Amino acid sequence: MTQPINWIERMTVDLKKTFCTLQLVNRHMRHELRRSGKSDAEITRDILDPWKSSGYIQLQDIFTPKADGTIPRRILLEGEVGIGKSTICKKLANDWRTREKYIRDKFNIILLIDVKKFKGSLKRALREQGLISDCIDLNGFWEYIQKQSDRVLWVVDGLDELHPSNATEIIQLIQGDIFHDSTVFSTSRTCQWECVIKCDYQVFDREIVNIGFTDTVAFDMIRSYFKVSKKSDVNADALIRAVEKDSELKYLCRNPLMCIFLSILWEDATS
Repeated sequence: MTQPINWIERMTVDLKKTFCTLQLVNRHMRHELRRSGKSDAEITRDILDPWKSSGYIQLQDIFTPKADGTIPRRILLEGEVGIGKSTICKKLANDWRTREKYIRDKFNIILLIDVKKFKGSLKRALREQGLISDCIDLNGFWEYIQKQSDRVLWVVDGLDELHPSNATEIIQLIQGDIFHDSTVFSTSRTCQWECVIKCDYQVFDREIVNIGFTDTVAFDMIRSYFKVSKKSDVNADALIRAVEKDSELKYLCRNPLMCIFLSILWEDATS
């Protein structure tokens, strides 16, 4: 279970049942399309077209080999605030826990680091962030993941929030100076990671952008919200009709967090 909005305790969801597909696209392809004048909504329509879908990346394909056969070891996911980057990290961890084949077959261990809570030491973070229980010897576990490093997935959530005083080991991890054979999946707000990692070579060998919901998925989330809050479907249908008529509201609904906020405001205004 996860709590999508920290201050609404009554709203907890089962990721397995409620995770909504987000549109993950090749970062460089998206950059070129935006430079040509296309909006993310237009890019979304293109990637849903089977004849134009070469830039579309499904969650289960993130760790698959690239076109040249090499295995991506340093993966970046970018996206705006509230677009669902942290939710994808939790989804990866949940899929590993529930033995989803695409991730469990590749990794023996998954370690999810919340950068906001990171205090400078990866080893200490295992204990500080509750990644291993108190009954497990920390030194022994650290030796184990070093020996099995090619079967370890590090998930670094919020790279753009890394404080310079705590940055050294995270940067070493991403650059491959430590745990070189491990896979590192990092998230960041768009282009903000470049303020943290400054080097003359390409750090990431797979770069992805999360551009949010399609209209259909956004409307499904609105219906799910009113179902969880035990409000009438009439409220959901009325909000969906309003969104369909307003291009600015439709644009907001690409973002999962904005979609939920809009549902909350609509609920308050009609109650």
